[in-house]
Amino acid sequence: MKKLNVIVVLFVMSFLASCEIPTSAKFDHHLKKVENNSGNWTEEEWEMSKEKYRQLLKEYEENYDNMTPEERAEINKAIGRYNGILMKKGIERVDESIDDFIDRFPSLFEGFMSAFEEEMEKLEDKIEKLEEKYED
Repeated sequence: MKKLNVIVVLFVMSFLASCEIPTSAKFDHHLKKVENNSGNWTEEEWEMSKEKYRQLLKEYEENYDNMTPEERAEINKAIGRYNGILMKKGIERVDESIDDFIDRFPSLFEGFMSAFEEEMEKLEDKIEKLEEKYED
């Protein structure tokens, strides 16, 4: 009876191992999740997504030699798409930063110039003295 149990357990384990989800399907699933949900993700959610992506890349590298050229191509497309999404997100952040900078620029410039007020007053005094000296 024990022998039969061991054989059944081994059979079930080998069956489960053969049912492992292909790496390409995991990439596809992660990519769809990112595309459908990332629009309002927090930084923490983005970091979790990047960590999952790094795990998938590691799995890809470990299984690369066992994949067909078609599987590799499919994964490479997903990698390119994911990096494109990250780039797009980065561009959106830069755009938001530029808008924020433009909104803040007048007060930033005023603050910057106020750092030179004392020097500007001294310079204006020197210019006035020069003008007086040469007017005579």
